[in-house]
This record gives sequence, C-alpha cells and structure tokens, in this order.
Amino acid sequence: MTLRTNPPPVMIPPALARDPELSVFFQRLLKDVYLIWEKSGGRGVLAITEGGTGADNASDARTNLGLEIGKDVQAWDAGLESIAGLATAADRMIYTTAHDVYAVATLTAAGRAILDDATAADQRTTLDVYSKSEVNAISEEDRRYALLMGVI
Repeated sequence: MTLRTNPPPVMIPPALARDPELSVFFQRLLKDVYLIWEKSGGRGVLAITEGGTGADNASDARTNLGLEIGKDVQAWDAGLESIAGLATAADRMIYTTAHDVYAVATLTAAGRAILDDATAADQRTTLDVYSKSEVNAISEEDRRYALLMGVI
C-alpha cells in the first residue's frame, strides 16, 4: 500500500464560495482536515498523543484508549435510551409504564408532601388522619358520633 504524501484535493462547492460565513467555516474545516492528515503521516489515523485514537475503527479505538464497554463506559441500555428521550421539567417525575419504558407524570405539592414522608405515621400526619389503632381506641360513644359525622 502506498501512502499519499498530500491529502486529496478538495473542491469548494460554488455555493460555499459565494457565502462568506460558510466559506470561512469550510476553510477552517479543511485546515483541521489537513492538520490531521499531516500529523497522521497521510494515513488519516491520528495518534493518541495528537488527540486522536490511534485507530481507524471503533473496536481498535476502544482498545487503544483502554476502554471496555460495561466496565469503563456505560453500555447501551434500552431503559436509559427511553429516559433520554423524555422531556423533564419542574414538578415532574419519571415512572415506568413497561419493562424499560419510561414516562413523565406531573407531581403536585400534595404528592410531594406524601412522597417525602419516611413512614406511614408521617403520611397520616401529613394527611391529618388517624391510624386504625387510634380509631379503635376511642369510646363507643365517640365512634358513633364519628360515624354520624362521616369522620370514620
């Protein structure tokens, strides 16, 4: 295999040549391409010491960089992809609708007040309700009154 000593010529499309902003962007891009070509010795593969991966394919790049999927970097995951597709905002929470399928629901102040309670007793306090044992401890007369008033 013969290595080229110069990068292949690049034609600037006429539309880019007429647009000053695109032309400047394209010229900078070409400069970067030429720099990589020069530093790679005409192979198009930039060494790690030059900011590249030292490889021309993903598998070799991971090996050269010492990256193992599932150990050094997160492997692809359907659940994470589902979460990544959600738009979150204030007062929203993520929940599952099926295996590895997530959705967003509105979380009200009342909902947050219940969710932040550590125990059932704390939740009863938030809701201002009695426990079953507290209801059973009231007198029969108080129970009839509570039933009459619709409290229990």
